[in-house]
Amino acid sequence: MKLKSVLILGAGALLLLLSLPFLIPMDSYRQGLEQLAREKLQEPVVIGSLHLALLPTPRASVGDISIGRDGEIRIDKVVAVLDVTTLFRPVRVVSQLEVRGAVVKKAAFDTIKRVIAQTNNSSGPAPIAVRHVVISGARLDLEGMKLPTVDAEQQ
Repeated sequence: MKLKSVLILGAGALLLLLSLPFLIPMDSYRQGLEQLAREKLQEPVVIGSLHLALLPTPRASVGDISIGRDGEIRIDKVVAVLDVTTLFRPVRVVSQLEVRGAVVKKAAFDTIKRVIAQTNNSSGPAPIAVRHVVISGARLDLEGMKLPTVDAEQQ
């Protein structure tokens, strides 16, 4: 009888974990993330979707991202797989960051240089550390040039 109760409780807890991301309203978080990105990049940012998942590993997925007045940078999807063991430490760790379908126009180069300069001038430890980056289907959109897509991986 006790085994049956434990199994029922375990199944209920698993069901709760699976359904929890669907119960949290993501629209307000999406708007807050857009605002934060606008402030940091000093450019208009539009985020189409934001999703959280707890299983198989905790992850945040952001889709349909547009940066700049004319969408100088567009990204189909960014997925950040979080390292749960670092959630309560000063520096949180993203064990894997996946960027899919990024398109960067020439007009975005000045923005990218400015953001890199700001990052290099900031003091103190970064609040987030990224261990592994995977980029797939990225391409530069330069007028008059047909460039292939690029896949890259960095650990």
